Amino acid sequence: MVVIYQALYTKACEDAWKHKDLYAEVLLRLGTFHTSFNLLSIIGKRFQDTGLRDICTESGIIAEGSVLGILEAVQFHRCIYEALLRVIWKQFIAWETNNYPNRGTS
Repeated sequence: MVVIYQALYTKACEDAWKHKDLYAEVLLRLGTFHTSFNLLSIIGKRFQDTGLRDICTESGIIAEGSVLGILEAVQFHRCIYEALLRVIWKQFIAWETNNYPNRGTS
């Protein structure tokens, strides 16, 4: 198995496909960084029209013209993840307060 970054991976795949008999025993694998980045890019492109674009612009995180480029960025996904976690925690605290009013008191 050979793990390489994206630029070399594409060239190595081309060579492996051209010379299948020579590279039959070689397993090519894209590096972890580029695999993760490609996954984030797919998520951004797949869900950009489900409200992510509106969340980005209305929250003031990014400008309207930057939306398509930023949807592929790791920082964007981290920011959305943190925002969703904050919403979940607020809802959990409200649920716990309603269902267990005496919890936390001595």
